[in-house]
Amino acid sequence: MGESVNPIIPFWAEAWQILLAVLFFALALWAWISIARSILTPQYKLLWALIVLALPLLGSASWLLGRRHWQQGFLPRR
Repeated sequence: MGESVNPIIPFWAEAWQILLAVLFFALALWAWISIARSILTPQYKLLWALIVLALPLLGSASWLLGRRHWQQGFLPRR
């Protein structure tokens, strides 16, 4: 009776949820660091940081996959 096991949600499902949460956080952190190091203007950095904050998976993926294109003249540089 000392063990607290949830009979509805198996352990492996909880482990996958934790792993996905850690991966999403790491992806967002990587994107924030990349945004901070970018050559964009402070306004665009703030905009991208807010996008990643609001939509962690989509915003991070958008930034990390498209950053080279955006930094090569599509967006203003500082």
